[in-house]
Amino acid sequence: MRRQQIIPPNIELVVNYPQSFLDLLNNNQYKSEKAFVGYGNPSAKILIVGQELAWDKVKQANEYEYYCLNNIEQWKKNSDQGKNITIKSQILYPEDDIHSKAFENFNPLFPHYFNYNKLDNRKPITEIDGNFTHQFLKYGANPTWFKYQKLIQLIYNKHSEYIDFFKDAFITELSGESRRHNIVVNKNLSEEEQKRDAKKQAEQTERSISKRCQLLKEPFFQSFPVVIFACGGYSDKIFPYLYGFEKRDFEKKGWFSILREDNKTYICTWQFSARISDLMLKELAKVVSSYI
Repeated sequence: MRRQQIIPPNIELVVNYPQSFLDLLNNNQYKSEKAFVGYGNPSAKILIVGQELAWDKVKQANEYEYYCLNNIEQWKKNSDQGKNITIKSQILYPEDDIHSKAFENFNPLFPHYFNYNKLDNRKPITEIDGNFTHQFLKYGANPTWFKYQKLIQLIYNKHSEYIDFFKDAFITELSGESRRHNIVVNKNLSEEEQKRDAKKQAEQTERSISKRCQLLKEPFFQSFPVVIFACGGYSDKIFPYLYGFEKRDFEKKGWFSILREDNKTYICTWQFSARISDLMLKELAKVVSSYI
């Protein structure tokens, strides 16, 4: 007897596309570069800028192409369909490797609609009486998205069983130089070679950030009333030394700095994959709530 699988139901969303967003999608330069624009709600009030994309371009080449390089193309497909968008779960079969076989349902408006609102415990298939359980088929989220979810829930005072912060925020990355980890040390290299490799990676990131900064100056990205740069030291590339920011420190469990300028709120903080306390998230949510 075939084991039962439970697939999350479709979500029907109505999307408003700001003209500045449509202009960005039609920009020939960004289309030719296959620039990564981002995920989430393009008409949201909150923009979160992470540190960098997290795909290994060699070992995860298919995923990198589909989830990053096809971004503008996927958004164009959405906008061509109009405001009414149906989001389907990416779970097709319980045995599937989600990231390599479930591309057909991926949508940047609500990416990876199968993540359960908990940290990924690496046990995606769990059975009770021969049936796959609802909870674990949805998988857990990575630490960054799990904390984004916590923050958005605190801001809007609501809870969901899914990772669905994409309804209330738009996310992008400061660096387009995708790597699984910030600095990956090849232990087969000598110490001197490791230093050269780390320097090369740092230079690639510098060049990518410089290029991405031009993208972030586009009217679409400038339209958000609240921008959270959740990219740690990378934020110095935008605001050197965070001059003029008010800093709030939570000892070793996180910090954030705030700047109000021209009716906009800029916040710089750690990358959300770092150790960040719930207290810091609550205080950050209070600040954001007061400006949206």
